[in-house]
Amino acid sequence: MDYKKITNITFDGIDHSDHPDYCDAYIVSADYDGEPMTSEMLEELNEDSSFVYDKLMEDRKSTRLNSSHIPLSRMP
Repeated sequence: MDYKKITNITFDGIDHSDHPDYCDAYIVSADYDGEPMTSEMLEELNEDSSFVYDKLMEDRKSTRLNSSHIPLSRMP
């Protein structure tokens, strides 16, 4: 499986009391090359716990950065 073709990842099983390990988190849906992944593909993907963890951390960082961004106003 070419991991570079995986997009639109959605997670479940995130337990914030388990930070920073998130060992129960798993991917419930994703697209592969623009098409929804099958259950079999998701199962194979979830077997790679390093990939799941890395993508979860990317997602959390992106969400945190986007939600905390405050636009700066400039005085003329």
